[in-house]
Amino acid sequence: MRKVIIACFLAILMLMLPVTSVSQTVNTSNITNTSNLNDGIPQIFINDTNFKKINAFIETNFEGDDKVEAYGIRDDIIGDDLKVDIVNLAVAFLEYNFQPIPENKLDAVTNMEELNDLLEIYWNVINGEFFRNFFGKLIDEILETIKNRLGWCYKFFSDSVNLFINGTELVIDYIQPAVVAISVLIVKVINDIISAPRDFADALKELFQDGDGTVFVNSIISVIDGFSEDFIALIEYIKNFIQNQKLISYLNEIEAFAIWLADEPWKYPVEVTGFVKVLSLTPINEVTITCRGQSITAKNNEWFSFFVDVSPSADSFPSNEWYGMHNCNITVLKEDKVLKQTPDIFSYVFSGGKIEWPFVIVKSRAKYTSFRELMLERFSNMLSIIQALFPNIFRNMNRLNIFST
Repeated sequence: MRKVIIACFLAILMLMLPVTSVSQTVNTSNITNTSNLNDGIPQIFINDTNFKKINAFIETNFEGDDKVEAYGIRDDIIGDDLKVDIVNLAVAFLEYNFQPIPENKLDAVTNMEELNDLLEIYWNVINGEFFRNFFGKLIDEILETIKNRLGWCYKFFSDSVNLFINGTELVIDYIQPAVVAISVLIVKVINDIISAPRDFADALKELFQDGDGTVFVNSIISVIDGFSEDFIALIEYIKNFIQNQKLISYLNEIEAFAIWLADEPWKYPVEVTGFVKVLSLTPINEVTITCRGQSITAKNNEWFSFFVDVSPSADSFPSNEWYGMHNCNITVLKEDKVLKQTPDIFSYVFSGGKIEWPFVIVKSRAKYTSFRELMLERFSNMLSIIQALFPNIFRNMNRLNIFST
């Protein structure tokens, strides 16, 4: 339905505006899918810095009852341990972000006054001005703090919301003097654009809530299909008939978004970064960092960074699917001996994203079991537990140079 409406809109623009050029060929592409789900649900945390940033946003932009509601939204999404509840985040996005206008209401519009009333109710367009909901901005702020782990999904959310905002501002300029039928059609186009990130959010909610990988993958494919190669070709074709620079710029934005999707960002590599701090009676100058079969040598207490290719596997989320999260378990080795690994449940990231992990390793020199070795081993286990519960703590300690030599 989305492709049909946008195609009709572009065709009407072609009839309305002066002809300056001729045609192009349209190509088609199809995406197939299968889906299953593994049992573990990935977990995502934020750090103290980002938590404070969210609090500062609330303090700056809300007052009174709105501030109470804003902190309530924060608490529903971010737990005391700074774990992000993806289900509640998706629900909040659907509730507080842009609302599509029901199609039956748009179909019933007979005059500009009725259309303007719908724009005010659903899009907060008042007297020809667009006002962004600050609760929606709060959700954007929270999404921004986990953009590394969301990878290509974050860019999808961010770019599609920006397309809606820019389109709405363009609508304000175009619909006032235009005839009602064309104005309604333009609004329907923008209405469909905001449906894309909402469908995506709803799919994420289903995945993290019910573990329904089939619903997730089918929803994502449906959204992607609305911006396929034939749609890109159609935009290129219509641009030849348009002289208005604002409209051309907007179509360029839509085209860039569609081209990015056609490039299959769910197959982009993942950046692996962090540092290794080895506390050892015997100095260790270098260690080997491995992730998904790729390795790099890192010096003690220095940051490392490298990219790894991802592909669907049995432990992907959903399993054997490109579109979801992939297990980027990071292992630290010395002479083929495993010194530390990231817990699987904290190692998941969407393609095109970034996973960052600080390692603090306690290593004894003794070759036999002694009191010192037992104490060091227990201390190492304690650090592992703390790191699993509070994954940002050692990064903060490293920033303060607590373990510096």
